[in-house]
Amino acid sequence: MAARLRKTFHYPTDDAADSSSDREDLDEQEQESLIQDLAQRDLNNTIFYRRAFTALPTAAALIYLPVLFSADSFRHVLLALLSLTSLAGTVYILLHVHSAPAAVDSGSLSPAMIDSRGPLDVALPWLNVALTAVLALSGVLAWKRDLLDEAWRAFLPAAILLVTMYARSQLVPLDVASLERLKYNYKGA
Repeated sequence: MAARLRKTFHYPTDDAADSSSDREDLDEQEQESLIQDLAQRDLNNTIFYRRAFTALPTAAALIYLPVLFSADSFRHVLLALLSLTSLAGTVYILLHVHSAPAAVDSGSLSPAMIDSRGPLDVALPWLNVALTAVLALSGVLAWKRDLLDEAWRAFLPAAILLVTMYARSQLVPLDVASLERLKYNYKGA
């Protein structure tokens, strides 16, 4: 028969005290190094994913280029130009318009943070949303006239804008200032 070893019951407060004594503390230099490593890793990941998500609007732009050169009517050329403009705006927003740090509420941005963004960075997301709304409206009208090919081309920039803006919202930078405030004072040997 196998003998079973029994553990003595400890209240959760006893376990917390025991586990804190087993924890290895970091000195100031190790804390600073850890914060810098986290910030650098976060920056590298953000840059990588922003560049990776630019492939989506870039690939979609290839759909509209043949329409420009072999368009049947002015309506098709206009739809293609507006779609390409929206996709270019999406790429610019994704690569150049920076998000607020994760711990900062975007509704309470300081005037210094707002002034550091240019007028293009402030207005372009809203203009791009308006442009994709106009394109989506033309897609609804094309759908009602059974022009399905034109309808999905009109809806595509809005779908890509939604996907890339969701991805951009998930790529908020690491708030290093709040990590600095969490550092504890431990003097190493």
